[in-house]
Amino acid sequence: MNEPKRTYRLQDSMPTFDQQAADEEIQAHRKSILVVEDEEDLNYALSCQLRQAGFFVVSSFDALSGLQQTGYHRPDLVLIDLVRPNLADSGFLGGFLDLERMKSVPVILLATDASPALEQEASLLGVTEFLSKPIAHSEVIARIEHILGIKPDDTPN
Repeated sequence: MNEPKRTYRLQDSMPTFDQQAADEEIQAHRKSILVVEDEEDLNYALSCQLRQAGFFVVSSFDALSGLQQTGYHRPDLVLIDLVRPNLADSGFLGGFLDLERMKSVPVILLATDASPALEQEASLLGVTEFLSKPIAHSEVIARIEHILGIKPDDTPN
C-alpha cells in the first residue's frame, strides 16, 4: 500500500514566536535585561547569573542582533560589553541610544580598556554606568539592581 508523499514546507519546520508566551515569561520575572556580549562563555555566564538573580534575559552576540531584539521587546536595561575601545568608530552605541524606543532605557557599558576619555565619551553618548573589566558578576548584578531601584531582598527565588 502506497502512502501519499507528504510535502514539507520550510515554514513547517521553523519555530514560531509566541508573543503571549513571551509576555507571560517576562511578567513572571522582575525586569528584563538585554546582554550584548560577543564572547560566548562570558555571555552565557552573565546570562545565567542574571537569570539566577531573577531577571528575564535576552542575550545577543553582536550589536546588530541586539538592536534587532529591541524591536521585539523593549528591555528594562541593556548590558553591553564593549570590544572596540573607540565608541565613535563603531557608531553603534550612539545610534542605539538615539532610538526613540531606547531613550529611557539605562545602559551599562563594560569595557576592558577603560580610560577617562572613554568613560567621558560614553557619558556624552548617554551611557548610564561605565564598568571596567574584570569585574565580579555579583558587582554587575548589584549595579543593575541599584540602577533599576531593586532592593536585594526583593529577589524572587
